[in-house]
Amino acid sequence: MSRLTGRLRRLRDDPELRSWLPAALVGALVGGCGVAWLFWGWPHLLRDGVCFVFWLGAGAAALALCCGMGVSLVILTQWLLKALRRLRPPPAYAMWEPVDPVPEIDMGVLSEPGCAVALYLPLIVMTGAFALGCVVLALRQVSVGRVIAMVVLSLPVGVAMARSETRRRRRAEQQIGR
Repeated sequence: MSRLTGRLRRLRDDPELRSWLPAALVGALVGGCGVAWLFWGWPHLLRDGVCFVFWLGAGAAALALCCGMGVSLVILTQWLLKALRRLRPPPAYAMWEPVDPVPEIDMGVLSEPGCAVALYLPLIVMTGAFALGCVVLALRQVSVGRVIAMVVLSLPVGVAMARSETRRRRRAEQQIGR
């Protein structure tokens, strides 16, 4: 029990919690819905005629793809908001708060807010449409209990993807800040 308490305490003190936790939760939701739809929805891969190796591989691929889309949706939205805030800060915010490092701005890729929108918005729309499609299809074609079970089972994958992506992003920001 003390091990669990220690893990929860470390989680609470994690400075990057606000960036990776929402991404992990949305990634797990989309991943679980995608796999639930693949197994019990229209494709119904758990039929007797489908080979175990095929549906297991297809489920793992769908979990990775759907979790990645959910995580990307949240992280890209966070980056867009961060870039817009950095490029057009309110006067009070600019005067008292330190600027957040945004590698695209620091490298000169983004020079105005329109560039940030043009860079991130198509990706956000694509990942959002895919994520929303997975969730809607799963909730319409699969029982809610199975969807919830798959979301819970996909939570570790969503957490792992979100944490690794935020770590990678933080390392990139540190390298640019050198």
